[in-house]
Amino acid sequence: MPDLTKVQKLASPLVGRTALVEIRLFESHGRHVKFQTEGTRNEWSDLAVSINHAGEPGESAVFLMQAEIALQEMDEEGQPDDDEVSDLATFSVTYGALYTIEGDPGSVTAEMLEAFGQCVASLAMWPYIRAEMARLSEAMHAAPVTLPMLTQRDLVELTS
Repeated sequence: MPDLTKVQKLASPLVGRTALVEIRLFESHGRHVKFQTEGTRNEWSDLAVSINHAGEPGESAVFLMQAEIALQEMDEEGQPDDDEVSDLATFSVTYGALYTIEGDPGSVTAEMLEAFGQCVASLAMWPYIRAEMARLSEAMHAAPVTLPMLTQRDLVELTS
């Protein structure tokens, strides 16, 4: 488990030097694998979240955050059905955040950008990811997806 205080300290030199320019949807993808059958028990799989910064440290930074989840058919014991394909539907959403960085670009390290992405950029993008997942599941007539509200600590743990 990552140390939140360590990640925050690594990101702190950037906090006063950055400005969020834009958050943009990069990809929204939903896929039905098979129809749900009436009377079957379905549950959402564990959420997978990642965040990366694109490019080299410089005057701006782009962070990409992706979240993936699957609706799974369960057997009588509440486990994914191994006899068949257990995924009924899969959803993947990617958002990007563009930040400008003031000051000497040479003083920005890849480690600082990674930490900034985990504890700052991820907080900015998470509400957009939650909303897009809910919209996508509704548009595809799947079981509703309501992703949880997450704290900075939750996001650092999820994206480590």
